[in-house]
Amino acid sequence: SRVEAELHEVAEAVAIGIDDSVARARKRLQGWGSEDLDLLVDRMAAGTSHEKGLRLEELATRLFATVPGFSANGRVLTETEEIDVTITNGAMEHPAWSRESALLLAECKNWSTVCGKNEFVLFEDKLRNRAGRVSMGFLISWNGFADTIEKSMLRGSRGDLLMVPLTGQDLREAVRNDSFPLLLEERHQQAILT
Repeated sequence: SRVEAELHEVAEAVAIGIDDSVARARKRLQGWGSEDLDLLVDRMAAGTSHEKGLRLEELATRLFATVPGFSANGRVLTETEEIDVTITNGAMEHPAWSRESALLLAECKNWSTVCGKNEFVLFEDKLRNRAGRVSMGFLISWNGFADTIEKSMLRGSRGDLLMVPLTGQDLREAVRNDSFPLLLEERHQQAILT
């Protein structure tokens, strides 16, 4: 019945709110947000592969939150996959971001090697699996991209999704120059024109 459906929606909203609160508390306990961004960048190669991955997710989440109109959250686990960073796009007055969906995603790869075509294709699938609600994703590879990424991007540019690649060098420079919003606009424009 209609009342049962409404109660179910309320229960889901409460559960999501509790899950978000628990996730934020866990991140605070793990020290999320306590390090200066410069220090976080300097420590990017330290620790286990899991720690490095979490560190890049934290850096990306905190940087996306500096973009006027964006809010960002770290890791989300769904029934079938893991999403590293979700970005709520509230920048509907901004010339570039107003054309994009309200939900954007970012995938973080802090590997010792470059990110290749396979990772691009897998991330593109994650974007497509969002029921048409995501128009753009940011693929972040700390150690850069293989040449095959550019070819994959050119093939993908015919579709309705925009993939914006970001490297560790991009993030390093943005932190040091306090220029992430500007860098993001530049990379967005490059991805459109590729």
